[in-house]
Amino acid sequence: MFKSWKYNLKSTSSSILVFILSIFTLYSGYRFIKNHKDQNSRKWWGYTLILTGFGSVLAGISYQLLGYELKCAEKEYCNWTNWFEIFYNLFTVTGAGALLIAGGYSCFKKTWINFIKKIALIKVIIYFIFCIIGTIIPNKFLISYEFLVIFSIPIYIILFFINFYQYLLLKNIILKYYIKLWLFQLFKIWINRIFLELQYLVFGK
Repeated sequence: MFKSWKYNLKSTSSSILVFILSIFTLYSGYRFIKNHKDQNSRKWWGYTLILTGFGSVLAGISYQLLGYELKCAEKEYCNWTNWFEIFYNLFTVTGAGALLIAGGYSCFKKTWINFIKKIALIKVIIYFIFCIIGTIIPNKFLISYEFLVIFSIPIYIILFFINFYQYLLLKNIILKYYIKLWLFQLFKIWINRIFLELQYLVFGK
């Protein structure tokens, strides 16, 4: 028990930062939805922020604040994962699907929206199926962060190239901000990956 609390003290500061960012993300999503002004793009950006905000809360609990208690406390061997991380994966991928729809409403003609919604829904359903299979078998890769990235990162890459092409044609300033956003998302995934690798090396999680 004392070992557990000692571990908690080491991760408290970073956990607080994660929770502050999560609350800010949730509040931003709430504001987008409340003040959508009959714009579907604003509503879906709000849904995206709400989903990823909840996912960040779950990640802060499992990967940082209570990581030792949930995976290793009073166990001979640490568990691969736990339900907090499983639901973090599900919220994150669903948020990525909502992001694809938000990007569709922001950048595409109405004739493409239904197609984009179907693509987003199919991706989320496929991931849910694989994630459930991974928890039942169990299969470490299917419930891993790496598999989560496989389903999330193509959305950002596709939107980046589409917006880049649109910007070359239209020179619309809003497209430049979208391009920066997708690059930031890719950078954030890369940083998260490095952070997790450091956790595995330092704490053996």
